[in-house]
Amino acid sequence: MTNGKADEGKTPTEGFLARIKELAWLGTAVAAIVTAVWAATTYLNDKRLEYVKTFSEKQIALSFETAETVANLLTAETQDAWDTHVAKFRNLYWGPLVLVESAKVEAAMFELCKQMSDTPDFSQRNSLRDKVFGVSAAIREQIRERNAYDWRIDLPTLTYQRLGQEASHSKSGMGPGC
Repeated sequence: MTNGKADEGKTPTEGFLARIKELAWLGTAVAAIVTAVWAATTYLNDKRLEYVKTFSEKQIALSFETAETVANLLTAETQDAWDTHVAKFRNLYWGPLVLVESAKVEAAMFELCKQMSDTPDFSQRNSLRDKVFGVSAAIREQIRERNAYDWRIDLPTLTYQRLGQEASHSKSGMGPGC
């Protein structure tokens, strides 16, 4: 049928098989393309999961470090220890925690920072108890929420509470604030 002389003398089955042999390369090409797409998709998905895992591990470590740091504000036994923990708190507050904190953690850290401005030394550290607990509870809630959503990376828009708070401390003469 396709080229009359080649198909002459062949049964319909033989002609059909001959056409299939002529198009066999097409099946091989389709199989190769499908395999390549599958391999690329699998590779990219594995890389994404690897990145999410690394990011999540860092987020969990930072969450525990933050909870430990705020707890140490209450348990400091000397002014020097208090000063060390305050410095670490400020570093977390202005630095790495900004990258991963939820709005609830941000608000709790902001409230603790405000309370710390009214707590000039470690002798008054027990006044921070409720705010410290608030930070730890917010971190726990953040971890629970992230766990419920398979640790998908979600970086919400920052609310800039810190900037307004810092500016108000500078203007009001309440000390260095956070």
